[in-house]
Amino acid sequence: MYVQELRLLDYRNITDQTLTFDPGVNVISGMNAQGKTNIIEALWLFSAFKSFRTAADRDFINHERDAAGLQARFVRHGREYTAKLKYYRDRRREIYINDIKMKPGEAVGNFLSVLFFPEHLNLVKSGPEQRRRFLDFALCQLRPGYLDALNRYNRILYQRNSLLKSPERAVGYDIGVWDEKLAAAGAEVYLQRLKYTERLLSHAAQTALQISEGAEQLGLVYRSCCSGAADRQEAERMLYDSVRAAYARDTACGFSTVGVHKDDLEICINGRPARAFGSQGQQRSAVLALKLAETEIIKEEYGEYPVLLFDDVFSELDSRRREYITGRIMGKQVIITACEDGGFESAAKVFRVEAGQAREV
Repeated sequence: MYVQELRLLDYRNITDQTLTFDPGVNVISGMNAQGKTNIIEALWLFSAFKSFRTAADRDFINHERDAAGLQARFVRHGREYTAKLKYYRDRRREIYINDIKMKPGEAVGNFLSVLFFPEHLNLVKSGPEQRRRFLDFALCQLRPGYLDALNRYNRILYQRNSLLKSPERAVGYDIGVWDEKLAAAGAEVYLQRLKYTERLLSHAAQTALQISEGAEQLGLVYRSCCSGAADRQEAERMLYDSVRAAYARDTACGFSTVGVHKDDLEICINGRPARAFGSQGQQRSAVLALKLAETEIIKEEYGEYPVLLFDDVFSELDSRRREYITGRIMGKQVIITACEDGGFESAAKVFRVEAGQAREV
């Protein structure tokens, strides 16, 4: 698939801009703080409906306006689609696919993209939350129903935590009922993440060997209180038992200390945890392998490659890794931001961004 056109109205520092992309490589260049990342973020919103930069939708709206609009035209399997996002200061966002209003769970999976931005380079050495987010964003595109399952788990978790924080509110409530609900929702999330991790490894291990010229064997281990469960029923039982066993600690802490919201994806190189023993170069190779594996899984699932969004990551990679990535992105639509135009001689289109305005060079 590929995106043909993106229009932004009163979006961050962009007042009114329409960009037409090439199906191949597109480079968005310019100095820092001019609006390059705003374009990448806007495209990503059509996939995730969440920003990788901020949690508040109102941040998308130009500070002098009350609303912002985004529209994309894209092609999947030869068919043209239109997607629209509208953000308001005083009410919820609106999502439209081919002029049909949808909820995020219904719209996700229409526009497919894989995002790679500088923070991803810290995926190995960051905390578990970022690795869970990596899995969750990938799964939301792959399995539209996963977003509903994750949201359901988070709503139950919020309710349980509210009871734990306020014992007086818990009077008349059987927290064991919430434990059962948490275990049922969590088992579904766990199994989806586990299966995806297995698919991820099947692709990423080969890529890691290629990047390292055979020196680095990548391993992935999904760690959870449900680890070892053979099926959903067993995963649900293990999660319920773990939550019940932690009740006294949870009451003292005022929040749930056990559950799939605490799970982690351990990344290993040559059998050792990359976070503790991997060099910076090895850690970055592992992340590159994971992001490229994500791309291949989407291709397997949907029959065509997603749009690849690279936000200022090439400057963070050494020449060998840049060359490897460049070879792997050929034949796909890629939208890259960079401070300089150079190094992308094969690019079909280059845009220069200044003060929120992009012009084709």
